Amino acid sequence: MAGPFELALSQFAKQAGENADQAVRRVVLAVGARIIERSPVDTGRFRSNWFFSTGTPSSRVTEDKTSREVKGMGDLSNAKAGEVFYISNNLPYAYRLEVRGATKARNALGELAGPSGIVGLTVLDFQGIVDKSVREVNR
Repeated sequence: MAGPFELALSQFAKQAGENADQAVRRVVLAVGARIIERSPVDTGRFRSNWFFSTGTPSSRVTEDKTSREVKGMGDLSNAKAGEVFYISNNLPYAYRLEVRGATKARNALGELAGPSGIVGLTVLDFQGIVDKSVREVNR
């Protein structure tokens, strides 16, 4: 018997049809953009340490403080539906920011990152991102 996640994937495949790969690329880009937008910016280092990978999570860390995008997402042209995608931040305080929030750094929306998290809030938006991406590729 299929579980809820399997049913959701089946529904996505049915709705996206031949455009599933394109829809997946749009979803990954939108999720990455949302995570960056929600990331607090004090020195810029946290926001600059989001990395995209497929298959296994990235273990990279950078001292860059200027990037405003998830590194490695520049070319998603070969991304396919069914692959496993990761967006990770390996700074030692990343988990603390997700769980406890920021006390002084504000995100791109001008808000303090709250204890509901950066990734956690993006997960809540995920179904809406998927629905919008499917609508866009099926136009």
